[in-house]
Order: sequence, then structure tokens, then C-alpha cells
Amino acid sequence: EIREFVVGGVNYRLLPWLITTYESNGVSASISDFHAVHEDARLLAVRTFLQLKGSLRILNKAMWRPDKRKLPSIILLCCLLHNIIIDSGDQLHPDAALFGHHDSGYRDQCCKQVDPTGITLRENLAKHL
Repeated sequence: EIREFVVGGVNYRLLPWLITTYESNGVSASISDFHAVHEDARLLAVRTFLQLKGSLRILNKAMWRPDKRKLPSIILLCCLLHNIIIDSGDQLHPDAALFGHHDSGYRDQCCKQVDPTGITLRENLAKHL
């Protein structure tokens, strides 16, 4: 059974609810297809968050250095406001997205740990594409 999951970039840990791509060295055609679909979904999520943060400017400030205890509520609020906008027939303005708004000293970190259940789920997903 394939449940709901979040797509994450290659630097994230593979978990049962957070699906990342395979390591890139020597991948088959089916794995390449999985990577392409995964990346499309991940970029859609990135664009959606950028657009939300651009449209709801308070989120730009709240998300700059978020309080870990408040972060789940902030994300839930974003989703609720986004759904209200869609349900009312309105649209987010495509030019409102925020780009290049991270800390200038921020650098990527990578986690190589994997969860065995995450591996199984990722393999099942790859088979169904």
C-alpha cells in the first residue's frame, strides 16, 4: 500500500513519509524516470511555497527564523489560506513569488541515513511509475 508522502531533495533523509531520490551513480532507465517525476513534484511544491510566501508577506518574516514550536501551525495556516483562496475562485498572482530570500550564509547539509521502510516505499513507488 502506498500512503501519502512528502517529496524531499537529495540531501534529506529517506523516511517512510519523506521520499528522496536514489543516489545518482549508475541508475537504470526506470530510476531515471522516477527521478524526473520526483523532481517535477518537488519543484511544484517549491513554487507553491514561494508563491504563498510572496502573496502572504507575513510568512516571509515568520519563516525567516521560525520558532520550531510554531512552525507546524504556520504551515497549517498557509495551507488553509491557500485552500480558501482556491475555493473562493481567486488565484495567487504568479509574479508574487519570492526568490533568493534565504540567509546569505546558508549552505546545504546532507543526511545519508535511510529508513528501511522508506526504501521499501520508494521502490514500490518506482515500480508504479
